[in-house]
Amino acid sequence: MENLTFPLYRPSFLFYLVCTPCTPMFAWIQKKDSLANGEIGIFYLNGNIYIKELHDEPDGVYLISLNQKYRPIQVLESDSFKVFGKVIGKCKGAEIPGFH
Repeated sequence: MENLTFPLYRPSFLFYLVCTPCTPMFAWIQKKDSLANGEIGIFYLNGNIYIKELHDEPDGVYLISLNQKYRPIQVLESDSFKVFGKVIGKCKGAEIPGFH
């Protein structure tokens, strides 16, 4: 992996995104327990994993997709919710040596 360019901040782990079979993508994640309003992160919510933008609004906390075809997800106090980290970069599978 010596030829692979890392994001500005050293990532804690790499997360595989299932976009389409033809273009596998990966997200570079910096492990963090909390994020600032408007940051993109990886979240656990009620048994599902999401990469979304965090919005802390007066009427509640929302996970917002960058793809407008998906509706915002409100995080309720009764939900099982955890922040895994901040997305600090992305790359295509073809950019990772040895990935098939």
